[in-house]
Amino acid sequence: MASSRNSAPADDAVVDVITAIEDALDAYVASNARVAVALSGGIDSMVLLDALVHVSLDHSLQLSAIHVHHGLSPDADRWARFCAEQCASRAVPLTVHRLHLKRESGQSLEALARAERYERFMACDVEVIALAHHADDQAETVLLQLLRGAGPRGLSAMPAIRRGMPALLRPLISLPRETLAACATARGLGWVEDESNSDTRHRRNLLRHEIAPRLAAAFEGYPTTLGLTSLPRSTLSAVSMTSGWIAPIWQACRMLEPRISCAGSCAAKACGRRRTRGSRTCCGNCVALLPMRAHVSRTTALRSVAIADALSCMRPLLRRLPSHGKAHLKSSCRAGSLRSNVPMVAG
Repeated sequence: MASSRNSAPADDAVVDVITAIEDALDAYVASNARVAVALSGGIDSMVLLDALVHVSLDHSLQLSAIHVHHGLSPDADRWARFCAEQCASRAVPLTVHRLHLKRESGQSLEALARAERYERFMACDVEVIALAHHADDQAETVLLQLLRGAGPRGLSAMPAIRRGMPALLRPLISLPRETLAACATARGLGWVEDESNSDTRHRRNLLRHEIAPRLAAAFEGYPTTLGLTSLPRSTLSAVSMTSGWIAPIWQACRMLEPRISCAGSCAAKACGRRRTRGSRTCCGNCVALLPMRAHVSRTTALRSVAIADALSCMRPLLRRLPSHGKAHLKSSCRAGSLRSNVPMVAG
């Protein structure tokens, strides 16, 4: 079903793409940085490659590209050749990684391919990997996470930048798919089509081809209004809140009253280590914090939570502190944050 949205004028689309990329580079990427485009050969990544080549000189970028050959399609070799030709015509160095996927019983081939692909990205010797995700991708991700019953971390969806080495940059995340398509047409770009993207047995494809067009017809501003609402950004702060001040509160209680126990080991999967006997450190993922974590997940999806409200979850723990400990902890909490005199543990 075709979308009822009006196609973006070609010239405006090119300007929108270039502006979005320049804004992202100005905000997140240092001059002379090594930037690799994650290039599938599809329309989105071709628009990203073409635009980055256009702005790379002004921003002094050391631009390259990476193509991951999954070996899942009979056309995979043709896609790799196409990417090589496109990069050669633009004097952009290309690295092709060939995967040999071995799926275990019950494992999603799509999830496995994605994990392997990102593993190759993170192994690149660059400062930034540029990804071509756009507002429609973001909206689809938010909807899928909602339908799965995701909490704050899941609903945070895809950030414009994920810090790291290399960082993951999504400069087109605010633009709808139709803008990228109009830009590709205006620039006379070629691209490849992955036949698996039309297979509606995959949930994302079902959402993209059968549900999203109806949402776009019924709700003005879709996908931007969904993909770029304050919800995904605010939930990131909610997740940060749990590690940023819940764990320090726990540490304050532990150091004031050593007899308080974590009631078990820390979540080994989350922190990679177990609490040793007599240790006063905690990663913030132990079972003792589950009530507060549940409270934060339950109440921060759509609004902020006051520290005082969340602290009510700690009442059973606070009752076990000696009187001087209660006074110390209370005096250390001001204006919704922990003061520096609360004992802190390096994360």
